[in-house]
Amino acid sequence: MACVDIPALPLQLLLRRHPEWRGQPTVVVDRDHPQGRILWVDELARRRRVLPGMRYAAALSHCGDLRAAEVPSVVVERAVEALVRLFWRFSPGVEVVAKGDGLGEDPAGAFWLDASGLVPDPAPALETVAGRRSEVATVGSLQEQGLYPSLGHWAALLRVGLASRELDASIVVGFRKFASYAVARASRAGDERVRVFDDPGVEQEAVRRVSLGCLAIAPKARDLLDKLGVRSVDDLVRLPADGVRRRFRDPLWQLYRRARGELEVPFEPRLPLMPVECEVELGYVEKDTRRLLAVIGRELPPLLERLASSDRALTHIEVILSLDDGESHRESLRTAAPTLDAPRVLDLLRLRFESLGARLQERPAVRAAGGGRAAGGGRAAGGGRAAGGGWAGAVGITDLQLRVEGARASREQLEFFRDTSVRDLRAGDRAFARLRAEFGDNAVVTACPRDGHLPEAGFVWKRLDKIATPRGKAPEEARAESVSSRLVRRLYAYPRALPPRPRHEPDGWMLRGLEQGAVARILGPYIVSGGWWRRRVVREYHFAETQKGEVLWAYYDRPRRLWFVHGRVE
Repeated sequence: MACVDIPALPLQLLLRRHPEWRGQPTVVVDRDHPQGRILWVDELARRRRVLPGMRYAAALSHCGDLRAAEVPSVVVERAVEALVRLFWRFSPGVEVVAKGDGLGEDPAGAFWLDASGLVPDPAPALETVAGRRSEVATVGSLQEQGLYPSLGHWAALLRVGLASRELDASIVVGFRKFASYAVARASRAGDERVRVFDDPGVEQEAVRRVSLGCLAIAPKARDLLDKLGVRSVDDLVRLPADGVRRRFRDPLWQLYRRARGELEVPFEPRLPLMPVECEVELGYVEKDTRRLLAVIGRELPPLLERLASSDRALTHIEVILSLDDGESHRESLRTAAPTLDAPRVLDLLRLRFESLGARLQERPAVRAAGGGRAAGGGRAAGGGRAAGGGWAGAVGITDLQLRVEGARASREQLEFFRDTSVRDLRAGDRAFARLRAEFGDNAVVTACPRDGHLPEAGFVWKRLDKIATPRGKAPEEARAESVSSRLVRRLYAYPRALPPRPRHEPDGWMLRGLEQGAVARILGPYIVSGGWWRRRVVREYHFAETQKGEVLWAYYDRPRRLWFVHGRVE
């Protein structure tokens, strides 16, 4: 068993994206905002008292030249998938260390690899732990020669492969999952980044010397253990089990059991899957999207059958088009949910291919050759649509390649878990997929609350990939709503400025014009002040009810001496 630990993977991905930041204090924040929370810190920033959990504005007071940026979770997920594909070149079994494995709060960037059967004459203990005596016997001839001269040589090559991707890692080859993980985490600060244990006893001694500060333990639990004088794994395993179970709960309780060897989670590797793809040679130059979709529709069902044979359903399809000018063009899209329905996939491709001709003509190579805008503001020759579903111009398609990827599912599972409620959530997901296929991945967003000083900063727009299942209300909340109706405050995208309010208003304050009448009642002010980190803000909010019954949410901006309507109450 081998553990590959890539310390602070999001931070290393950020430095790979900004190589000019190397040698400068750098952190990863959850959002690019002065109140954003710091998630990952490099050693230079830590020396200047910048710690995870601090606000970005507070960290700047300690380190004025601090570099910070966001690393979205989707970027980390893609990097993990790329690393799994890299590890498959060195081992047939790869497992990603997750939070639920009893290894602390956040073991991000750690992987387990199957290191058995890679070198000549494997140790009997390794065969026993892996539980593969029959497999070792069947492949005995391969093990006599070995794929690598030693496990140390194998681990060194693996680290070189990571270094080629500008990633630093610690690799430990041992016998237990927890032991290899703990020693790999402790190897971050030392020079011994590749270690191979030939004896389980030596491995256990190394684990007991590991400091608890190297493991992903919650800060409160780590501070409490430090007060008790528990600073290493050896100190932890000496504590009585009953006391640890009563005072500390998961995940520290699971970590305690794994350190003592009482809880050993079986190795659950992700095996490499063969790509499902096909190539089609047209034999002619195609410029009609309808005929192109007909060719894809003929080749797609066999690909879906190959996916279904491996208990997978389509989640991503990529079409690689070979053009007659020697270039290639890629079109890819993702479905709302794993599916084996070919017509739905073709419908998404049809939406994506409606403007295919225009995108082909807007390629850099075509623009350099004169495929820009024609005189008079129209598109130059070759950029428009032709009758019958094709496009005009010299660029055409000669060959195409289809490549599909899927998630674990089967036809029976998809049919069994189909939503039978009155509200079809899958239909909404399919509608969102159509919108993303036509207008881009960020076409559908939802508002998510966040900490912000001003009302307009109290939420952020995030991409909505799936419709969440509605959650039922608590009985107390349902009874409260039945007694009194709930009002909703709707905010405008931008506050609307009002004309200056006259000192004397004989007919009352016409906040919304004559059609709504004068303001009959006003409540407030509710003062919002602050903003010293950017600019001074003093707002006096009021709820103003007009004679027609409309309730408006307005405020007086004292520094600017203007009234604004920020929203209305419905």
